[in-house]
Amino acid sequence: MPVNRSALGRRIQIQRKRIDMSQNELADLIDKSTIFVSYIENGNKNLSLDTFMDIVTALQTTPNELLRDSYDTSLEEIAMIMADELGGCSDDERQLILEMTHMIQTLRMILSKEGNRRNRYR
Repeated sequence: MPVNRSALGRRIQIQRKRIDMSQNELADLIDKSTIFVSYIENGNKNLSLDTFMDIVTALQTTPNELLRDSYDTSLEEIAMIMADELGGCSDDERQLILEMTHMIQTLRMILSKEGNRRNRYR
């Protein structure tokens, strides 16, 4: 799965500003240049795993927080991931997941009807 560098850069920038840190301070903490940090935040630079983990540590956050909206995942990729995960489930686990899927479908239907009802009265 490719990482969306622009989304990752925005997350890094948001977290850096959240803790009131300058690009220069982050650059010092990860032993890189301020220009390098700027390139990362603008999505113009790939990160090594080591540099990414240095940034995670410097920004006092988690990898998941920085990556949470950085994956460009197609529906086909999601379906393949889910199929792989389901393959390792027991029959009981698969049945529970199927029941949860039915609940999600019902919830989507309810929300769709509610949205349609609201739109009619505007």
